[in-house]
Amino acid sequence: MKAKLLSILSALLLFLFINACDKSPHYTTTEFYLMGTIVSVSLPDADAKLAGELNTFIKMLSDTVWNDSKKISTTSGAVQINEFTYRLLEKAPQYERLSNGSFNIAIGTLTSLYGFPEGPFRTPATSEIKLALELIKTRKVELHVANESFFANGNGLNVDLGGFAKGSIVDEGVRFLRDKGLKNFIINAGGDLYAAGMKSENTAWSTAIASPDKKKEYIAKLMLSNRALATSGSYERNFTDTSGNDVSHIFDAKLGAIEGSYKSVSVVADTA
Repeated sequence: MKAKLLSILSALLLFLFINACDKSPHYTTTEFYLMGTIVSVSLPDADAKLAGELNTFIKMLSDTVWNDSKKISTTSGAVQINEFTYRLLEKAPQYERLSNGSFNIAIGTLTSLYGFPEGPFRTPATSEIKLALELIKTRKVELHVANESFFANGNGLNVDLGGFAKGSIVDEGVRFLRDKGLKNFIINAGGDLYAAGMKSENTAWSTAIASPDKKKEYIAKLMLSNRALATSGSYERNFTDTSGNDVSHIFDAKLGAIEGSYKSVSVVADTA
C-alpha cells in the first residue's frame, strides 16, 4: 500500500514539475460565421471570453458595410452612410489606380449579373456584360460630408466592397483586442488573417496557405508576428457555366470574368 501511495505521489510531483516548467501560454479558439465566411479567433485562455465581444463588434461593422452598400446600390441619389463605410469608399480610388483599373468597387454592377455572391448563377448575355463594363468605366461613386454626416451617391452603380472590407474589418478587430490589453492572438476571417505578437516567448505564429487543387493540403507555411496574411482564390466561390467553363468570383473590372488566370494569390503585409 505504501509503495502504491509513493508511486502516486511521485507521479503527481512529476506532473506538477512538468507543468511548472511549461511556460507556453494556452489558447482557446472560437469560431463564428460572419461576412459570408468562418471567422476564427485564438485568444489566451484567460481572455477567451472576449471572443463574444469581438463577434458582436465584427458583426456590427459587417452589417454596417453591407447595409450601406445596399443603400448606395439601390437608391437614386445620395444616401447617408456610416463613417466606417465612408472611409472605405475613400480608399477605393487608390486601389483602382494601383491596379490600373482592374480593381473597382463598382464591380458588383457586373458580378451581380452572374449571380455572385450567393447565386443563383448564370452567364449573362454579351450585351449585358458590355453595358455593365461601360457603366463601371464611365461612372464614379460620389462622396460628401455635411454637418458631420457622411453621404454617397452610387450613380446607378452596384457597389461591392467585399474586395477589401473584410481585411479592413479584421484590422479593426485587431485594434479592438489591443485596446482590451491583448498582445498575442490570431484573427482569421476566411483567408484574411492577422497574427498579433507571438504564440509563445520564442515562437511566432505558424500559418499555412491552402492548396487551390487539393482540399486539406497546403502549398506553403509561414511564421508570422504582428503581420497579416491575405489569400484569395478562384476555388473559393465559383460555378460551371452551360459551356463547361469555370467562372470564379474574382473579376477584372476592365475585362470581365477572369478565366485561366491565377488560382490563388497571397499577400503578406502590415495590415489585412
